[in-house]
Amino acid sequence: MASYIRSLIRRVIMSSLNEETGVRVASFPKFDLFQQPEYLRAQAHAAEYAASLHIVNHYSRYICLKPLIETGRTTTHRATIDAAFRYMEPFITNTLAEITGKIENKLCVLPKGHSGKCMSKCHNTLFKKDPEASARFGTKIDQAIYTTPGNDGIIYKNRHDRSFPIVVSSANERLIKEYERTIAAAGAAAGAAAAKKGCAIPLCERSTPLMMATAYVDFMSYLLNIEGIDTYITPNENLSEQEKEMIAFLQNTHKPFLDTYYRGYNRRIFTDRRDGGDGGDGGGFTRCAVRLYTFTPRDFVDTTRDSRFEISQNDIQIGHIVSRSDSEYTIRGLNVLFMSRRGNLIIGEENYLEEGWRDTLRGCLK
Repeated sequence: MASYIRSLIRRVIMSSLNEETGVRVASFPKFDLFQQPEYLRAQAHAAEYAASLHIVNHYSRYICLKPLIETGRTTTHRATIDAAFRYMEPFITNTLAEITGKIENKLCVLPKGHSGKCMSKCHNTLFKKDPEASARFGTKIDQAIYTTPGNDGIIYKNRHDRSFPIVVSSANERLIKEYERTIAAAGAAAGAAAAKKGCAIPLCERSTPLMMATAYVDFMSYLLNIEGIDTYITPNENLSEQEKEMIAFLQNTHKPFLDTYYRGYNRRIFTDRRDGGDGGDGGGFTRCAVRLYTFTPRDFVDTTRDSRFEISQNDIQIGHIVSRSDSEYTIRGLNVLFMSRRGNLIIGEENYLEEGWRDTLRGCLK
């Protein structure tokens, strides 16, 4: 099947070859970025998400969610878009004006009625108690929520803003790469196979400002409820009022909401509270949603090793309830969880709230 698809793509591309200055140059079957079928489905799902009861009744009720005015970022962001558009122009029907019209600012993640200015993240100064770990905390949080994962840089950028407006489905990325390989094979000087353009982000890694804001709040609530996290947090007397308000919200308001939500699916993402009347085992600390292992701060950041190479099965990873997809944005509130490396492997591509992965484990024990 894969070879058939490749040959079909070649026929579509080569069918429009023409002679020009002695070099065969193919015309690409251009597409509209914002009419990709997968993009339209993802946008429709995002609209449903924004109107859902949990968003309206909790996130919109308790979180500021005002758009940030990002004047400094706008200039650099626009320059990046201009450069990316020059690379993408041969493949798309869109104008630069259409693309820049899709730029969206991040939203404020602070509690409604907060003091000070609006912010899209609050972690930059929260972990100064341990300077060595502080930078790693910030990098890991940013990469989990606001930045796409590493990539080959050919079409997809190697880490970039998840709201970048030039977004390409996996099917169209393959089409562009196959086109360039075909051109290179035909000997056309204009085609350079596997040239690094870094001009788009993957549709499966995109998210909206609202979805990123809600995912960030969930993520920070899991992080700030890890047992022993206080040893890394900046001393209370050195925190701003804004930071104190955010910590109180994440630990005292948002955590009970998350706990109740997942208990409704018979899932426990925090240890039971000793003071909750149910004889719990640890005081409401964050644990692996799959293995029920209670996390420690070193499972998130361990300064004694490089977790990329010296792995631990308890390393914290961001797990998805619905796995990455071109048809819906999965970095969103109530779709991200803390899972251990081993727990994430057990889940695979299964839906965490459904019984499939549990049935698989039961079957293994028969």
